[in-house]
Amino acid sequence: MRTEPTTTGLLAASSSRPQTPSKEDEMARSLGDIWYDVTPDGRRVYSFHFRFMEQFGGAIHIEILSQPPYPAGRASDGHATHRYGLGTPGHPYICYDPMPRSLRNAKEIASGWARRTVNYQQFGRWVA
Repeated sequence: MRTEPTTTGLLAASSSRPQTPSKEDEMARSLGDIWYDVTPDGRRVYSFHFRFMEQFGGAIHIEILSQPPYPAGRASDGHATHRYGLGTPGHPYICYDPMPRSLRNAKEIASGWARRTVNYQQFGRWVA
């Protein structure tokens, strides 16, 4: 069950519907998924849905299941938006090096990426 959006920007646990695994998923193990809501002004809520996939070897891919769309005129390619896997079967995932190896670190990266993405969508700047 998805939790209601918050103005604090905290990670919220979620259960998800079963999905047919992709070929990539057959080599990976799901560590669960979360919703993350960003509310930079306390009014508008930007919702993100992530899944954490542990790869063979221990690295964790942070799949982006859903996110707010990029505004017209804003670059949305993988380089500008720090996403891998655009235009391929399956979900894109967050570009991060080195890939996280713990769920705690993966959640921190996902929340940071969501906040930076909202900033980029609003102002056109990716703030580190």
